[in-house]
Amino acid sequence: MESVYLDILFLVNFIIDLSLLCMTAYYRNIKNQWLRMVSAAVIGACYGSAWVLYQSPYLFSFAAKIIFSFLLIRIAFSWRNWQTFLQLIVSFYLINFIAAGAIFAVQYMLLSQQKILSQWIRIGNQNVWVLETTVSAIVFGLPLAYLGFRSFWKNVKKQLKSKSWIYTCTIYYKGKVNTFNGLLDTGNQLADPISSRPVSIVEYQKVENMIPSFVNTLYADGSLNIADLPRIFQKISSFDNFTLIPYRGMGSENKYLLAFKPDCFQVTTKEGVVDFQEGYIGITTQVLSVIGDYSAIIHPDFLEGEIRKREETTYENANLENQVLRQT
Repeated sequence: MESVYLDILFLVNFIIDLSLLCMTAYYRNIKNQWLRMVSAAVIGACYGSAWVLYQSPYLFSFAAKIIFSFLLIRIAFSWRNWQTFLQLIVSFYLINFIAAGAIFAVQYMLLSQQKILSQWIRIGNQNVWVLETTVSAIVFGLPLAYLGFRSFWKNVKKQLKSKSWIYTCTIYYKGKVNTFNGLLDTGNQLADPISSRPVSIVEYQKVENMIPSFVNTLYADGSLNIADLPRIFQKISSFDNFTLIPYRGMGSENKYLLAFKPDCFQVTTKEGVVDFQEGYIGITTQVLSVIGDYSAIIHPDFLEGEIRKREETTYENANLENQVLRQT
């Protein structure tokens, strides 16, 4: 007779529930509310382990499981409206199916051919294949589900961004803040060859108050020689955040962009404000828009940063500006 350890069963259910809730939050771009999510996972683990103590057919019926999943989502996430709640429910079930598929695949690969054949049992007039999920399958299956889901969702988001849009952009750098419009170009794959950080391109006039004064002079009188800049940067420590980015311009000639790493690059979208701090800003003297409706070309990875909802933006932007000002 096989033994069931209630504490192990509870722990496994808790890890699964918490992982699924975290993936749901990631999918819906919701900041993790750890107290609520842990509480929901604990309640979910209690429900998932209750079959050992209670054999009620009603407690684990299809309807009961649906109702309980609704309760789980309600506990894990703050209430906003019915539309958001239903979107969370659909997302939660979608992720459940993905995770279940990953765990099943791992469990199947871990079984020998003999073990697979031994899983067939006969119930009445039907042959049924019973697969027992092991802890090993869960340990390897959940990370596999997360990585697969994350890759899938990133590709979906890039497909959704197949069109180019104009966004309000804000650069924070060394106590200075500049705001302008930028065009999202999903075909922009410009990156620093050393660090692989993405590069957005901004017109010189929009950042001239941020870059060193003598470089401004070179830009202004047209005597800027990109080839001389590495030698100059080596002598002046204030240029630690500057680099040169090779790129191919509108013509066929290979060129270099002077670029710097800002403290923060913000993009305002319909969902909220995206903060991105791991990219470079390439400076160009070219006019990017003939009609002047944008002054920057945004790399698509700049929209992969942390999204803050609109109600959080005003307060957090003020804090960010104060932090930047204190650096001067």
